[in-house]
Amino acid sequence: MSIRMLVNSKYNGARVAAGEVVDYGQEINEQLITEGSAEAVAEEAEGGVVNKTTVTIQDGQSNEGGEPTAEEQEAAALEAANAVALVKKALDNQYKKDELVEAAFRVGVEFPAEATKAVIIDAAVDQGKAEALLK
Repeated sequence: MSIRMLVNSKYNGARVAAGEVVDYGQEINEQLITEGSAEAVAEEAEGGVVNKTTVTIQDGQSNEGGEPTAEEQEAAALEAANAVALVKKALDNQYKKDELVEAAFRVGVEFPAEATKAVIIDAAVDQGKAEALLK
């Protein structure tokens, strides 16, 4: 069943103009009709409805715009933070300060001369050279 939108709307990032014919699936279509935001449209026997738009979610997409949801963004940020923490812990366990200073110089990490081990590790991560330090 298709519906004709009676108001301008936005559905999961996709803008839909009033008068446009869409099909969001039976449940959502019925909800929009009940709210008075849309009206049912009978399909033509041949050729279908002019200007019909079907919004579908592709595999791997979170919504119609392909943008990650807020929950997915939060999960990705947490995963990235956990990965960084694991790399920092691995470097801390792997090196004594003197060894870390020497290895960091070899891979081109820039840090102040009086830097602590933690500062050197942070600099390596920030400069994208932490992987080169992992044995």
